Amino acid sequence: MIPFFQYEFVKIGGVPFTSFELCNYLGFLVIAFLFLKTVKKIGRLYWQDYLATIITFFIGVFGSRLFYCFQFPKYFLSRPEEIFYLRGGGLMIFGGLVGIYLWIFIYVRFIRNSKEILNNWFDTFSLYFPIFLAIKRVGCSLMNDHQGAETSLPWGIVWPDGVIRHPVAEYLIISNLIIFLILRYLKPRLKQPGQLTFTFLGLWLSSRFFLDFTRSAGTPLSDPHFWIFSTTQWLSLFTLLSLAVIILIKKPKFIFSTCQVVKI
Repeated sequence: MIPFFQYEFVKIGGVPFTSFELCNYLGFLVIAFLFLKTVKKIGRLYWQDYLATIITFFIGVFGSRLFYCFQFPKYFLSRPEEIFYLRGGGLMIFGGLVGIYLWIFIYVRFIRNSKEILNNWFDTFSLYFPIFLAIKRVGCSLMNDHQGAETSLPWGIVWPDGVIRHPVAEYLIISNLIIFLILRYLKPRLKQPGQLTFTFLGLWLSSRFFLDFTRSAGTPLSDPHFWIFSTTQWLSLFTLLSLAVIILIKKPKFIFSTCQVVKI
């Protein structure tokens, strides 16, 4: 069994950061470097592209916080001052991902006016986003803020109340690293623009759906449950079904060629 641990704050130059904050900043710097380095190989980068990359971080945080607050309207309406308090976490990555994809579309399609590179930007972001998620979850692991469901597995974490629980953050770290390795392997084999993005979404949504069964529903601000699924699971399921319908209706050859590559 793993003993309970919690490292909430890290000081850098005398300035305190929560582990969650620090890992989010570090994850952003890593993915921004990899993203810009990769898209630069495709075509010229302009100064606006660097600014747009920085804006992406704030859009991701805003979208994630917005989706999180929507889950608990009564709580945050009674405590509006806590809506902008991010130091303790409280982000729902679904909102951030939706906001980032929408921002990339608006920026590339209308501000850069470069329709031909749109899918490349989507695919490049989708390739490296699991790295950001893995680094971000290291912060969750250090803070131990994801209370897992009870388990008897030997790698469970013994919480202060004596209950052995799933190490949820560690599961998420491992799953995102595996997703990145799969995408990296498939990248040269997925020839059609957009295939990498759809593959990432399929893998990530599926992993979130199943891994959420290892989370506890007993904490005050854990994902609300409706019937047997959490909010995250319902969103994952709905998005997966929507993507499948869109691809089957609009691009049957697209999904057929993708399945051939991954040997489904």
